[in-house]
Amino acid sequence: MNKQKIYILIPLIILAVAFFLIGSFLIFVTAAEYRPKAVENADIKRGSKKSVLNTDENFKVLNWNIGYCGLDAKNDFFYDGGKNVTARSMDAVLHNLESVKNILNKNLSSFYLIQEIDLKSKRSFYINQKQALTDFFTDYDSVFAANYDALIVPAPVSNPLGRVKSGVFTLSGYEIAKAERLQLPGSFSWPLKTVNLKRCILVSEIKTDVPNKNLYMINLHLSAYDADGVLRKQEMEFLQNLALKFYNEGHWVIAGGDWNSLFPGVEKNRFMPYNTPEEFLEWIEYSPSDFIGKEWKWCFDNSVPTVRLLEKPYVKGENYTTVIDGFICSPNVEIIGVNNIDLNFEFSDHHPVLAEFKLLK
Repeated sequence: MNKQKIYILIPLIILAVAFFLIGSFLIFVTAAEYRPKAVENADIKRGSKKSVLNTDENFKVLNWNIGYCGLDAKNDFFYDGGKNVTARSMDAVLHNLESVKNILNKNLSSFYLIQEIDLKSKRSFYINQKQALTDFFTDYDSVFAANYDALIVPAPVSNPLGRVKSGVFTLSGYEIAKAERLQLPGSFSWPLKTVNLKRCILVSEIKTDVPNKNLYMINLHLSAYDADGVLRKQEMEFLQNLALKFYNEGHWVIAGGDWNSLFPGVEKNRFMPYNTPEEFLEWIEYSPSDFIGKEWKWCFDNSVPTVRLLEKPYVKGENYTTVIDGFICSPNVEIIGVNNIDLNFEFSDHHPVLAEFKLLK
């Protein structure tokens, strides 16, 4: 074989090998894709000694996206324009996790709605945060629903996110009679969907002292990085239909979590100053004020931001901040009060939201 033919064959062989490797990877991630059913029963870990919620008593709900205990004030994140893919270190994750436990315990509540809690993820050094909180709150029922379960996320190419298993987690001081993971509509196209989130809501049924009337506590984490708003629109319509179904049947409904959109009345530039480039704010949308109904009540605190962007480590007055974490409740739920717990984003890129409610008969 002469040299000219060799020079022609070498790039063809390299190209063939590249196509083979890419094709093999796409086959692998497609075969390994997490494919949850539309409705799945969620396993309940028992711990609560309280069988019913008394309607004569006020109760507190704390909502917090804990950022897998890796997105503390010293970290940035590549999806937001930063550089880091994982937490800074295992010690940082363990420190943040311990701080989360202490803050939750200090702000004692009947219910805790947690988002972005990792079970087995490279980004958080494979620390099982769900197990840690379950073991800490032994007097609570607990339930988990996965919304991200990928064997390998190949982005960014230079340092892949890798294995991710994460989701939403609910702790209840009252017995959870039933819990379901409901798949939200909409998805990315292939092959992106094979390694991306499968958004869901976690619905916990709580019995009350009123026969045949339950409290439905909904834990949610809606889509981000959805510039055209298609996914979030479908998710909001799904939530609307579900919430109205429960309410029209005579029940109480509280939905809380990370909405990834601004609450009605919270202006985009509510918290000034900031110098985050506008190109990183394309995800911002407003939640419709009456998307369930005019009598439904938004419950949030706009005096303190609940989220900051991660294009760089946190510096107050430089990173963009706003309010996207909170609740909506049915007309038969009274809001006693709500406040954001200002931690200066020390342990997560989100702040906890603590609200107090009462069920109206």
